[in-house]
Amino acid sequence: MAAPARAQTAQPAPAPQQADPKAPPPRFRLDGEHPTLRVGDLEVVFRARLETAFRTGSPVEEGLDVDLRRRRVQVEGSYKRLEYEFSHEFGDPVEPERDAFVNMRFSRRFELRAGRFKLPIGRDALASSANQDFVFRSLLGRQLSAGRDTGVAAHGRLSPSVTYEAAFFAHDGDNARSRTTHGGRRAVAGRLEMQPYTARKGSALEQLELGVAVVHSELDDALALQGETVFGDGTFFDRVFVNGRRLRFGADAEWRRGPFGLTGEFARTSDTRHGMGLEGEDLPGIGATGWYVAGSWVLTGERKRARVEPRKSVLAGGLGAIEVAARLERLRFDDVVYPGGVVHGPRADDLIANREWVSTVGATWFLHTRVKVQGNLIFESIADPTRSPAPRNNGRLTSGVVNLQFVL
Repeated sequence: MAAPARAQTAQPAPAPQQADPKAPPPRFRLDGEHPTLRVGDLEVVFRARLETAFRTGSPVEEGLDVDLRRRRVQVEGSYKRLEYEFSHEFGDPVEPERDAFVNMRFSRRFELRAGRFKLPIGRDALASSANQDFVFRSLLGRQLSAGRDTGVAAHGRLSPSVTYEAAFFAHDGDNARSRTTHGGRRAVAGRLEMQPYTARKGSALEQLELGVAVVHSELDDALALQGETVFGDGTFFDRVFVNGRRLRFGADAEWRRGPFGLTGEFARTSDTRHGMGLEGEDLPGIGATGWYVAGSWVLTGERKRARVEPRKSVLAGGLGAIEVAARLERLRFDDVVYPGGVVHGPRADDLIANREWVSTVGATWFLHTRVKVQGNLIFESIADPTRSPAPRNNGRLTSGVVNLQFVL
């Protein structure tokens, strides 16, 4: 006997999906370090920076020079494991986009970044300009380090004390490019950084950081790097043509303890000149070497960090925080050798090695976490006065600069 058929009953239509009552509503905060918007897993952080510098007279520039140095806006944040950052510099017609990249966090040991960002070489160059102890970066950081370019990088933390970055870029950074040269291409870069005493809590060396980096790029009849003075208003070593490959090497260290900080860095850049002789032979390569040592002391006792945070700001009736700093640096370009003498091009005297020494002393007053005033006194000395912007002053320049900075 066949089983009786079951009665078919109409199924009720599914109810419309309701919003999760546990999901937090969108929040916009102004009381944190930066204005922040949160919508579920999406976080958007807004930043901005405005800087104006006043420079005193020098043998090159007479009178007071006012420069609106930076007008930058930046948006950064995250969505689950994806992080992003975009910054734009107003008033820069050549490179208005500073950083524009996304970063995917697969694990603590492996992250992947793609877009436009800094090549991983040079402690001074990699540090944010908002947190510098001096108005200007070192000569090494601005002329031998690579700067920003478009690329992809794998990076992460191998252990609590060791981090790494390995990257490939289309070119070798905007510091090598100018109106007259395109710089190198296909740059392969790597950096390793470690804190060897981070496990020794309370040790005087706990905050010691060491780094080493290398960048290799290809050159196609490009112009080499040149030596410029601090303010960029003079050239003490001009560019020459190079071909083959460019190799940059850098080693750096930083130490902090309480209100004190010390940093030091060494960098070497070498360019080859393959097939550039009169009969197509290889010519001796050329290179440049730079180093600096710098120290700082927060007189008001606050802890030395990337950016000093006053215990009590001026707006709250306090003194703010006061820091003093000093830096000694040298940048040297080697001889450019042409076997048999120079047939055409620059004069032979222009190809002799030249170097610049720079001493900088300064003070920074942090009126508030977001506002600081920096003053620097800069002494420059160029070995060959005839290739300096102040030949009548024996190649010596003394300048003062005051920088006002506001960050959001």
